Amino acid sequence: MRLRHVLFIVVCTLITATGCSEKTSSEDASLVNADARTMVNADADAKTMVAANTETTAGPDAETTGGAEARWDEVTATAVAAAQAAGEAGHAHTAVALLDLQTGVLYGAGDIDETYASASVMKVFIAARLLVDGHADTPRVRDLMWRMITLSDDVAADELYNLAGAENLVPWIADHYGISGLAPTNRPGWWGLTRITARSMVDFYAAVAADPVVAPWLMDAMAQTESVGADGFYQHFGLPSAAASWRVKQGWMCCLEGFTRMHSTGYIDNDRYAVALLAAGPPSMYTDGGPQTLTAMARALLPNGTVPTSA
Repeated sequence: MRLRHVLFIVVCTLITATGCSEKTSSEDASLVNADARTMVNADADAKTMVAANTETTAGPDAETTGGAEARWDEVTATAVAAAQAAGEAGHAHTAVALLDLQTGVLYGAGDIDETYASASVMKVFIAARLLVDGHADTPRVRDLMWRMITLSDDVAADELYNLAGAENLVPWIADHYGISGLAPTNRPGWWGLTRITARSMVDFYAAVAADPVVAPWLMDAMAQTESVGADGFYQHFGLPSAAASWRVKQGWMCCLEGFTRMHSTGYIDNDRYAVALLAAGPPSMYTDGGPQTLTAMARALLPNGTVPTSA
């Protein structure tokens, strides 16, 4: 959200059928009704899911470098299910993915392969591409990148998105890191409509953690996320409000396609886990309970500030 769009929340409240966002325009109106029907149907289907229906899979390599076998942990799986249930209790459509980077075990609740509009979460893709391509060596670019990650600055992201390839960025990320479940925005320039999944985000963070070109800068920047974003939004909701240690990229956006998107993603527990908490809901969620819902999800996942295990 930008300061020059300060009236958008009022517009959302009074005329939710037209939608609004960090980048809103009159052309949204033609998309809202059809997209809203689709999301409403998806939300209705989601309500039929049992919170304890938690997916767990081993990663491509079921062993750590130390040779320990990958092991599914029922206590961890229960916490993941509780996190997703907390989101549903907050009247949001949610998905939770937790990837243990030591064992390769993936825990999921909700549909972790369902796509969500990324909002500002996709700014980590911009940063990764610029680091790999060497553009980050330019002081001005690196300063914009820092603002984009730590303050979630949209003005910086607008400029850097084009430098990183615009709509060709997401296919590049998918190919470079071997990640499925991503799709570029179908509206050129509207990077907040990039499509992500909970699974794709934890896979991306796992790949970044192993990338010596990207990890040092990006993971450090994520650990320096400031409490208030460039647009004045409090961005320490979700994981930073619950985790004893964290590196995060948050996302918040209203009301493109007639919905609020609010996400909390990154690394927790001294980088042992990659995590994605994704949520979508009605426009009112932006100012009425959205951050609190994400924080409730994070606290359910991390009851004592860390991921619970049976060990």
